[in-house]
Amino acid sequence: MAPTWVLGADGKNAATSTVNTDGSLTWKNATADTQRIGNDLNETATGRSQLEKLEKSDIKVSLSISSKDNTERNGNKVSRTYG
Repeated sequence: MAPTWVLGADGKNAATSTVNTDGSLTWKNATADTQRIGNDLNETATGRSQLEKLEKSDIKVSLSISSKDNTERNGNKVSRTYG
């Protein structure tokens, strides 16, 4: 099985989720933001697919929610992050 790298609330180990019989998720070692984002992703097939990719990533991923907007420009490319 591939590594699980959604960084957990302890800052060291991975957060994990288990799919319940009703389709909802139960979380272990997950921050409130990770749970909120993960639960929202779990609402659609596309979101579930993306959540699975995050959980199996070889790259450590940290999930957080912010009210700050950020715009980055690189030549003609503009990237904008909301919240």
